[in-house]
Amino acid sequence: MKALLNGLILLSFLTPSFSYASDVGSRPESKLNAPEYQNFELGVMERLILAELALDRRNPGLALDLYLNLAEDTQDAAIAQRATDLSILFAGLDVALEPARIWAAAEQDNVQAQATVAAILLTQLKAKESLPYLAQLEAADPVNVSQHYQVIYDELKLPQEKEEVISALKMLIENTPDASGPYLTLSSIFLDKRDPETAFQYTEKALEHGFKDASLPILHAQALHQLQRQPDALLFLTDEARKTPENTELQLYLTEVLLRVWNDPMKAKEQLSLFMKGTPSSEEFLAGVILSIEYEWYSEAKNLLNVLRKDSKHEDTAEYFLGRVNEFEGNTDKALVWYEEVDRGQYQAIARLRMASLLKAENKLTEALDAISQARPRHPEDIKLLALLELEILTKLDRYDEAFIALSDTVAVLPFDSDILYIRALLAEKLNNLEIAESDLRRIIRIQPNHVEALNALGYILANRTERLTEAFSLINKALALSPNNPGILDSLGWAHFKKGNIEKAEEFLSAAWKLSQDPLIAAHYGEVLFSNGKADEANLIWASALKMAPSDEMLVEVVRRLMPERAHALLNSLDTQ
Repeated sequence: MKALLNGLILLSFLTPSFSYASDVGSRPESKLNAPEYQNFELGVMERLILAELALDRRNPGLALDLYLNLAEDTQDAAIAQRATDLSILFAGLDVALEPARIWAAAEQDNVQAQATVAAILLTQLKAKESLPYLAQLEAADPVNVSQHYQVIYDELKLPQEKEEVISALKMLIENTPDASGPYLTLSSIFLDKRDPETAFQYTEKALEHGFKDASLPILHAQALHQLQRQPDALLFLTDEARKTPENTELQLYLTEVLLRVWNDPMKAKEQLSLFMKGTPSSEEFLAGVILSIEYEWYSEAKNLLNVLRKDSKHEDTAEYFLGRVNEFEGNTDKALVWYEEVDRGQYQAIARLRMASLLKAENKLTEALDAISQARPRHPEDIKLLALLELEILTKLDRYDEAFIALSDTVAVLPFDSDILYIRALLAEKLNNLEIAESDLRRIIRIQPNHVEALNALGYILANRTERLTEAFSLINKALALSPNNPGILDSLGWAHFKKGNIEKAEEFLSAAWKLSQDPLIAAHYGEVLFSNGKADEANLIWASALKMAPSDEMLVEVVRRLMPERAHALLNSLDTQ
């Protein structure tokens, strides 16, 4: 339940977030901060400046050599950290080990330094050598040490590396049996491995030692659950909750167990009240809110949120969820008021999205667009959702040019998002911008060579709007091979044959498409092919059937008026009177 503290572990030692070659790449300062130069004597400062200039001039090899030597000469923590970071990026973990050792020796209370050395040694399968650094983590942060161990375990990817962490933690228990961290982490690891017997052994021993970690009772109950000892787990949790009312993490967990395992909402509500009487962390409050919303305890959710809102750090989060609760209750006006209040934080963009959605549902389209314009999305998913909603509203208002510009702005931010590219391609085709349509669809196909919709769309556009029928057939046939009996693809193939003059083949494929889907576009194409093949009465039946389902479809109406002008008026009027 407790959130991991930011910056505890240098996670980039495993998967650096960017690579840096000697001749290309961006400067690493955005990720790695250089030491403060004024704290060093002149000779050291000159070498530091030279190292940073080397990075500026795309010479990481020289910069790394300088930093490694500086770390050895000065034994300074800041320089050693910089040397460690650069080693990980440019040379690998083996080179990073020595400057990391200097860093850890210089700052023994620095959790990140100790964890970095320990993690590097564990990737080298040197569990015994990692023990002093793991033990130092316990000394530096005894309250959260199990979380630090868990992060190291989670970030190491190879099975042998994970086994090395387990071995190291077992050795720590042998060396320091009164340390709680290894017991808690091992129990968590074995629960994840679905080995409840071993997990139970560690939680039992931890309880015997009298460790007071808030998560220990939960781990013990989870082991009992996995052992199919649910009554024992409930009895244990209830007893522990009674003895430690201040353990709000446990109080909330017991609430969830009563709901999910025992399906006892009455007792769960009572337990939630006990949880609220404690002093939960903000994260626990929010977890309680989400649980309450899930079970439609809206009154309880509001009570929790009103308390959470008093914390200035979480005021916007509380206001967003108050909006959600009111929305779930059907109080749209109140929901809009709360969403309007969210003017910063991680929920600002999604609050504006919810506002826009509610306003759109009330057909207040201009206000919905205003809400979208006020959003400040930071995450790709938020950017995408807002862009799609804006597109929906603008197209509903027939403002297609604006929709295209807005989508183009989104493509600039998300240049490889296939969904956004696909939608812009279709809109570009509607606006007769075939160059952009083709470019977007080809980009999708480069990213995902088997993207069925892009293959089919590009094939259809080429068949319908150009003379490049050979390319069109190739694309459509590939799409059909990937998705046989897809009515949209059969329609494209039939239309391509029609464009090539193969009327019988066109009728064959479009007939198959129509049997699978009575889509108005298929009806328009199938009817036109039948009409061209001298089967006007059959075409009329297809169009009449489709118009009953989609009387205002532009393409369908256009085809009927173009090919049967003498009967179109009567047919369309008959639909209006129905």
